[in-house]
Amino acid sequence: MPKKIKNLEVLVTDEKEYYYPNDQISGNVSFRATSNVLVQNITLKVSGIAATKIKAKDVSGRQSTFRDCYVIFEQKIVLVGVEQGGTSGIPQGEHRFPFSFVLPRNLPSTYQDAEQPKHIHVAYGIETIFNYPKGNSDKKLKPFTIRNVININDPCYSHLPNPVEQETRVRRCCCGSGSIKLLAVIEKVAYLPLQPCLILGEVQNYSKRKVPDVTVHLMRIENYKAQDRSALKSTEIARMSYGEVKPGDTINLENKPFIVPANIASTILNCNLMEITFALNFLVIVPRGENLTASFQVVIGTMEEEPNGTTTADISLHPTDNVNEGRNCSGSFSSPPPYSSIIESEQLIQDSNIAPEA
Repeated sequence: MPKKIKNLEVLVTDEKEYYYPNDQISGNVSFRATSNVLVQNITLKVSGIAATKIKAKDVSGRQSTFRDCYVIFEQKIVLVGVEQGGTSGIPQGEHRFPFSFVLPRNLPSTYQDAEQPKHIHVAYGIETIFNYPKGNSDKKLKPFTIRNVININDPCYSHLPNPVEQETRVRRCCCGSGSIKLLAVIEKVAYLPLQPCLILGEVQNYSKRKVPDVTVHLMRIENYKAQDRSALKSTEIARMSYGEVKPGDTINLENKPFIVPANIASTILNCNLMEITFALNFLVIVPRGENLTASFQVVIGTMEEEPNGTTTADISLHPTDNVNEGRNCSGSFSSPPPYSSIIESEQLIQDSNIAPEA
C-alpha cells in the first residue's frame, strides 16, 4: 500500500544551535496527506536519554558487556486524537500542527563518547509519531542540543588551588648530586574553551642532568556506569611543552599560558550514568630518576556572567548542590549523537529489562 503521509517534518521556530534548561521550544509538525488518512493519534514526544556501555567481569569472572539506559525526561503532546482508544480522520492536503513546551531545569548537556558515540551518550530530541488503528506507525525524529549553564565566574569557583611543590634528587657519576624542583599552581579552576590558563610556577634544575621536557596535559576523566558496574577512562585532550631545562637553569612557567581547546565538551556532574571531569597534569621528565608530577582539577564551563550580574539562561548552578537536582551539568560543543542511537537506547530498555527512572 502506498504511503499516505509525505514530507513529514518537525519545524522549530527560530531554531538555535543549542538550548539551555528551562528554555521554551516552539514549532510545527508539517506533513502532506496524499489521501484521507485514519489515525489513532498523532503524538509529539520530547525526551532526553543517557546511555552507557562498558566491558567488565561478571559474577563468574568472565568478560561481559554491560549496557544501561536512563530516561532523563519525557514529555508527550497529543496533537490529534486521544492517547488511548478512538480514531480521527486526517483529510487529504497539507497540514501543520503547532506545539510548544518548556524544557525541565535538571538536564545534563548533550554529550557523546569519542570512541562509542552510539552507545555512550546524552541525547535529546523531538519525535513525531503517527499511530494508526492497525498498530503500525510513522515516525520523524529531530535532535536538539542542550548546553547546561556552568558560569565560570560563579563565586563557588573563586577559590585558588593549593600550590604544589615536588622535588627529586639525582646523582651523576663523579659529579655529585643535585635536585630538580617543580613549583606549580594555576590562577583559577574554571575556564571556557579558547581561554588561556595562566600557570604560575617554575622548574628549577640544580642537578648536573638535563631535563629533556616539561609538559602540561589537559585530561578528560570519564566515569561511566552500567547496571552495577563502572568504568573509568582518562583521555588526553591537549598538551603543551615548555621544552628542556639545562643543568643549572630555571624556566618560568608563566611565560607560556595553556590555551583551552575550542571544541571541548564541558564538565558533567549531574547525569546518573556518567560523570565528566577535567584535570591539568604537569610532568617533569627526569632521566633515570623519578619524574615530577602535579595535578589540578579544573572545570570547563559554558558561559561567563554578564556585567550586570545576570546569566544568559537566568539559572545559577553550584557544584556543591545535590547532583540529582541537575545543578552541575555540562555543555557539549559537538553535535548530538545520531537519532538512531536514541531508538537503540529505547529498544535497549525493553531488551535488557532495565526500567527507566522517572
